[in-house]
Amino acid sequence: MTTPKPKPKPNWFNDVVFPAMVDDYAAQFDRWVASMTGKVGAEFAAEVEAHIGDEYSTFDWVMAGMLERAGFSIDQADSGDGFGTTYLCTRSV
Repeated sequence: MTTPKPKPKPNWFNDVVFPAMVDDYAAQFDRWVASMTGKVGAEFAAEVEAHIGDEYSTFDWVMAGMLERAGFSIDQADSGDGFGTTYLCTRSV
């Protein structure tokens, strides 16, 4: 008798991830910061702007490669605002 394999457990990862296919990053960043100002206020928008300049966030293709090399399968990637990306991944236990 063989023991059934356990089902993969879902894992959520969320981070600032820049899309690789943007024609004008400066304009895209300006739109993102402006939208943050309207949604959560100028103070948080200033933190977003500092993050863009200082935090060395990665590109989507790099993040996908890191997750896959770590043994995860990306089941879903959602970049609703263009920069904050949430990944739903599974990994066999």
